[in-house]
Amino acid sequence: MMCLQSDHPPVRRVTRQPANTNRTASSQQTKATPQVTQKTKFALCFLCLFDGLRTPSIRRLVRKPRTICQKPLLTFDPSFYAPSSQQALQNIYTRHMGCQCAIKVDPSVQTVLQCLKQHGTSIPPHRLLIHYYGHGCYAPSADGCLFFFSDDRARYKPLKIINLIHSCSCPLAFIFDCPAAAVLSAHLKMQKDTFAFFACAADETLPLSTDAPMDMFSSCLLEPYDTAIWWHMQRHSTVYDQPRMPSDENKEFLYGFLYALLDAIAFESQPSNIYEQFTADPTMASLFRGFVLAQRVMVSFNIHSSALPELNLMAYHSLWNAWDLAIDFCITLPTEQATKMLYNLCIETFESFSSPGIFPILSYFLKTPSLAEIAAQNLLEFIDRSAESTMSAARSNLPNVINSMDKPSETCLLILAKLATCERASQVQSGIQQPQTSFAMSKKVEIVKAGMLNVCLAVAKSSTASYSKLTQVCIDHPIDCAPYSALLLGMLVEKGGRMLALHGFAEKFIPLLDSGKEDCRAAAVYVIGASNDTIAPDAIKKMVNDNSPIVRKQVAHSIGSIMKMTKDKSLTDLLGTLENDPSEAVKKAARAARQNVNAARPPSSATETVIPIIQDLVESVKEPGFAKRYNTNVFELQS
Repeated sequence: MMCLQSDHPPVRRVTRQPANTNRTASSQQTKATPQVTQKTKFALCFLCLFDGLRTPSIRRLVRKPRTICQKPLLTFDPSFYAPSSQQALQNIYTRHMGCQCAIKVDPSVQTVLQCLKQHGTSIPPHRLLIHYYGHGCYAPSADGCLFFFSDDRARYKPLKIINLIHSCSCPLAFIFDCPAAAVLSAHLKMQKDTFAFFACAADETLPLSTDAPMDMFSSCLLEPYDTAIWWHMQRHSTVYDQPRMPSDENKEFLYGFLYALLDAIAFESQPSNIYEQFTADPTMASLFRGFVLAQRVMVSFNIHSSALPELNLMAYHSLWNAWDLAIDFCITLPTEQATKMLYNLCIETFESFSSPGIFPILSYFLKTPSLAEIAAQNLLEFIDRSAESTMSAARSNLPNVINSMDKPSETCLLILAKLATCERASQVQSGIQQPQTSFAMSKKVEIVKAGMLNVCLAVAKSSTASYSKLTQVCIDHPIDCAPYSALLLGMLVEKGGRMLALHGFAEKFIPLLDSGKEDCRAAAVYVIGASNDTIAPDAIKKMVNDNSPIVRKQVAHSIGSIMKMTKDKSLTDLLGTLENDPSEAVKKAARAARQNVNAARPPSSATETVIPIIQDLVESVKEPGFAKRYNTNVFELQS
């Protein structure tokens, strides 16, 4: 059979974009993680369902497609199809995928190319999703051809997948729901920034059993909840005399839990770079979760679905047991009892077999009012155990879940603070680096205090962060939110300099110098030293002989800052005393302060100075056991 290029030579020249002549990644590019387009703007669905061109015979028993995503197809004639099926599919894409969809029933090759030319533009640079339902036409061929009608609908014509790709100047994603779908994989592997989901292997067909719809793969991807419930009932149809479904009250919880579970299985099963590729684009993330279910459902019919980039097998993951139990709980128990039993089961399992998959699941329970606080406490405990746990949590959707809350609790804000110390935080989740400031309006002091710590870490790791509007909040809570109010205000003053025009606030932090907690005394020395207030030198001098090395180290730093503003010989003598301090850390800080003074930098360069107390804060939050140090002595590690 001749290919499209030989049948219609001009077509390729007209539809192919000259600016996109090389979409193949080089060998060097394939080794690195590709830059993924952030949004899918449109979907094209080609419903190739009509099988009328092949003469039926007793040797060719072919199943007819009956449904599209569990919605009935009333006819297969391309000239007279059911509009309700088209509208149902459009609604699914809008509701679940968040993108618009155009549907063509049994299109010709020319129609396909026209659609690609219309929607496959790169302005703006968004992704185009192509969904191919090949339930009625020829299966894709080994040379990379898909089959569509000719213009007169008298025969099927091939369209090479590489020509289809070159017809678009934007990144692409594919869903191939057809027999022998994975035969196209070899032609897509080297395409840059391209995703593909294949219903079956190159030597497999769609389900032959009448127990399963032909569009089962697409149903898993687009409507995972309904498909998961249907499949569960199919497998357990003999358990009950009458079919039993989860109540409407339990449906909302079960719906959210399934999505959290699918995310957890994917998160735990795939390498971090692959997981991040699939979840960078919201539409791809939704299809990714559906594909997790598809692998489990399809393999039960001995059909092996696959994807590009290649994914590890997820059909037999141990977390699937939690889903089966969740359905049984929601069928037989009230919502509150079912959720508590399921939550306790997840916690007990994690305690026995530590698994990073717990973070997406507990992130969902954060949004369940009856379990939100205990879930937050358990999350903080798990994250605070090791650096590996912190990294795993930062890679998950946990930061985004907390940042989406209108009023996060104290524990949730402490979780964000912990995640902000992750070395890859800026690369993994933007929400970690840009914490919300709604805590400033809270009437609960503990929430304001935790929010201040969260912002402290954000300012410490970003030279461009600006939270100057929080200065008044720090001044209003000098004692009850110490030491974090003093630390945050000191950082904002040092970074903002004269632009903040703050005066007279040092006096409010003087009482902290007599605190029994060394972290509060050290923070007070820091903020008073940064204030440029006339009372600062005398207040700092009194702390030179403090019994805490942390406090004396900060005294050295503050003396250095004050000496750049005023000439006071007594401060020079005190700095010399600190250079002979018994603590090596204090000696080092004093020498650094003297070097800073001798450098004679202008005051505007204060933002470039390394602040020892802030370094200590970041290290303390980063190390395991931070949750216990938070309210006792945050600098306990350095003591």
